[in-house]
Amino acid sequence: NSICDLADKIMPLDLKPLDRIVFNKSDEATPILIVAIGEIKLKNGTEEIATLKNGSVFGDLFQEGQTLTVTEAQATERSVVFRINLPDFYFVLANHIELVQGLINNVTGKKSKVEL
Repeated sequence: NSICDLADKIMPLDLKPLDRIVFNKSDEATPILIVAIGEIKLKNGTEEIATLKNGSVFGDLFQEGQTLTVTEAQATERSVVFRINLPDFYFVLANHIELVQGLINNVTGKKSKVEL
């Protein structure tokens, strides 16, 4: 059930090179992005602030130190990115304690670093 609830909240995005995901100012928080295939660059305006490759995760929960301000993500090659809105992710976690335990184990045991 927990996997189904989480899968319902995931929006898969199939991006061609130079396709962009623009984050609106009305977004409560930058969503969680998981790069399944390819590579994307995170930007704040015209400034490139990070690169995400296969298996990388980006979002408020997964950042060490200061949270980066991101206004858009741009694919550098064909990429598949899973987008999860932060409030939806919190809702699923609140209803499935086993996901919280798995998340804690994964975050504390193995971290996928973002290239800055």
